[in-house]
Amino acid sequence: MTLLPAEPALLDHIVVEFGDYGRRAVEFLRTAEELLTLDLDESAARLPESIAYCLREAMKTIPASHEAEQQGPWKAASRAVTAARRRYEPVRGVPGEDEEGALRDLLSAIDALEQIHAQEGVHQRRLIAIMVNRTGTVPLSAGTAPIRKYQELLEELDTALHSAATIELVGALWNRCIGTLRQLFLPPDLRYVELSSLAAIPTPGRVEVEQLLTLIAGPNHLRYFLTQVCDPSWLEELTDSGVLDPPAENGPWPAFAAVDRLGREDPGQVVAWLERMYDRHKTDSTRCWFIARAAVELGATALPIVLRALRDHGPSPALASLGVWAVERADATSDLVESLADLLLNGHAWRSAGYADPVLEQVALGLNDVNAARRLQLLCWKLGAVTEDAGGRRWFEYERAGSISEWGDDDPDDRFGALLKALVRALQRSWEWLTIDQILTVVDSLPDVVRVRVRAWLLAFAPGVELDAMIDELARAMAEREPTGDDLAVMDRVVAGSDPAEYEQRWAEALGDAPSVVEVAQALAARELSPAVR
Repeated sequence: MTLLPAEPALLDHIVVEFGDYGRRAVEFLRTAEELLTLDLDESAARLPESIAYCLREAMKTIPASHEAEQQGPWKAASRAVTAARRRYEPVRGVPGEDEEGALRDLLSAIDALEQIHAQEGVHQRRLIAIMVNRTGTVPLSAGTAPIRKYQELLEELDTALHSAATIELVGALWNRCIGTLRQLFLPPDLRYVELSSLAAIPTPGRVEVEQLLTLIAGPNHLRYFLTQVCDPSWLEELTDSGVLDPPAENGPWPAFAAVDRLGREDPGQVVAWLERMYDRHKTDSTRCWFIARAAVELGATALPIVLRALRDHGPSPALASLGVWAVERADATSDLVESLADLLLNGHAWRSAGYADPVLEQVALGLNDVNAARRLQLLCWKLGAVTEDAGGRRWFEYERAGSISEWGDDDPDDRFGALLKALVRALQRSWEWLTIDQILTVVDSLPDVVRVRVRAWLLAFAPGVELDAMIDELARAMAEREPTGDDLAVMDRVVAGSDPAEYEQRWAEALGDAPSVVEVAQALAARELSPAVR
């Protein structure tokens, strides 16, 4: 078996980092290395067990440098139990003393001590995390997990020491010890030289991936490598190792560095990798957010990933904001804008994103001869979905003056008002590709109170409207509903462009006979003005 060398630079670094504890650990490592190179029979002085002992002591000595820090809570809890017992004993069975209160204090102190005792195993693992943090490397939450490997190695060394170990076994344990120490404590200058050399390899394989994993102890190491990597194939090769998985909670994701760098040179391969990562974590909304965030940064070809995330996990505030950003970065004429708008213009998504102006602007800006009817219909459906008691919608029926093109509300984020303004902009642009009849067919899907205003505005301002259509629209309005400011604009257009004979008779019939003076007087006295009297 080929033994890994204990590099002097690595051993010196351990001494520098951990002082006397590090020096003791290095001495045990050197002794183990000398024993491994002795040409002796395995049974001589229980050689394999001796080597296992040296390795175990070396590996345990480093986290022991923090033992003193861990003894504080145990000692404090022990003293609290002793003090509570001393308070309890004098009052036990004595009338008039608070025996019950003293007993509660004693039991509470015992519980606290028991909790600390139960955490001894946790503390042991925390020692290693503290040790790694002291060297400036925070352990990764996925993939190589050097902290977990260190703990497992300690357990195996204990087993080897108390069992029939062999030279081959302790040789393998030596290699694992050196590899783990190298991963955690290799001096930065040597580590980054090796990382840069690996990053320059254009077609990595299993061997190169394994070499890389032995150099990565924390996100900073991985981030450095990914800022240097020259080929997207590294992303594919590293996927199954788990080191590129997004964090399960808030935190840095080193893969952003590679997406940003490699995506400018080979976006297609990076997009394919992001899609694979999404498939790998599609049930985890937090990890999907990280992937969608990278997709937005990458640009147009990756934006469908954002749509998948919104469909799979709903418009949470974080995802809804990414959706708005994706719409801004997409081609305004693309189907993707419509698909994202269909999700983001709903009530819950609107509230989650906090704003939707960029979505409405892109929907209107991207109208063309292919999508104009679809986008108008989309806006009509979203307007129709606003409940009657929501925001500006509840005032719309009563504010009949003025025009819908001038509709305003005190709340700039009002969903109804924003959608109505967007629909007006979209209608103005759609005149280039759709006939007035096609447009009217679409807007007829609006709720009645909105539909009649939009129809009147269209007939008042759209090009190519026939005179009879405007006259008939006003005749129906006179017979069925209250007048609005948009009706006045239609009337002005009719009067300015036709002879009174063409409309007077039809409107008079729609209005019906005028009430008599008596009828008006009676209605005023009773304060009951029916539509016929008005």
